[in-house]
Amino acid sequence: MNQLETFMSSTSDPSLSSLLEKANYIKKAMGNLEEEITKNVFTVRKNGIQVEIRGTHKIEKIFLDPDSPSNKLAASDLLGHVQTVINMGVEEIENRRQEAFKMISQNIQDPPENSKT
Repeated sequence: MNQLETFMSSTSDPSLSSLLEKANYIKKAMGNLEEEITKNVFTVRKNGIQVEIRGTHKIEKIFLDPDSPSNKLAASDLLGHVQTVINMGVEEIENRRQEAFKMISQNIQDPPENSKT
């Protein structure tokens, strides 16, 4: 138990203790969320282009469908399409983070009992 936790547990003010519990819940939930997202590989597709991107935003693979009309584009146009698909992947990762954070925020009012550390 750190000094703040010791102080908070020794105080008689239940609101301070509740605040500490909520802070610990948020810290643990955000850590779990970030760990889950960074381990995941997100796959996005558009116009015959598929990109696999890690939650850390590292590109794992880029696939081009040989039968796609995108493959008949000039290189500069094709790169623009690839860039669009990569940006879609980044946006999906950030949307996942925001959705999870909203869920955590909603649970702050009454954190689950098993979330205590």
